[in-house]
Amino acid sequence: MAVSTGQIGTVRAEHINMLDGRQILHEIMDAMPEEVSESLRVRICAADAIFLESTIPLANSRAISSWEDMGPQHWWYYRTPRVHN
Repeated sequence: MAVSTGQIGTVRAEHINMLDGRQILHEIMDAMPEEVSESLRVRICAADAIFLESTIPLANSRAISSWEDMGPQHWWYYRTPRVHN
């Protein structure tokens, strides 16, 4: 694992890539017809619940993002992985 080998930058980059993937899903769902996006929304809500359990809010209010115009509707950029001992 990258953390145990000191490759923190790699872990952070992977985390940001996952958050960007969630952002892309958000944008795709907004563009889809409601009939199609509803079935995806159910699956994404289940994945979001797991993500919420596995992360904690950031200590500061700055988003982890390379995207601009982040706000509360992009809540996934304001969370960081829990540290497990």
